[in-house]
Amino acid sequence: MNWGVQSQLLTIISITLKQIDHHAYIYIADTGKGMNHEQISRIGTLFYTTKDKGTCLGISVSLRIIETMKGKVSYKSKLGIGTEVTMILPEGKNEMAKI
Repeated sequence: MNWGVQSQLLTIISITLKQIDHHAYIYIADTGKGMNHEQISRIGTLFYTTKDKGTCLGISVSLRIIETMKGKVSYKSKLGIGTEVTMILPEGKNEMAKI
């Protein structure tokens, strides 16, 4: 993660995709306000949010889908600097998934 100086006027989001050893690595980084350790530990908790609107169900559901796919998610964050999310997903098969 680039821990450079954060702009107070603009939040930049970058997305990087890589394929390594039959896994897809998805890196999402921003130059937002960052999170403290408590906030990071509560990511995915149903109905936990630090915002005035929303329920945070999107993250909870996304994490369950990633876990079902045998994937992993990790977070790095620094207050006042930004956050980086790393998702690792196993390579899929070339067939339609049954839902």
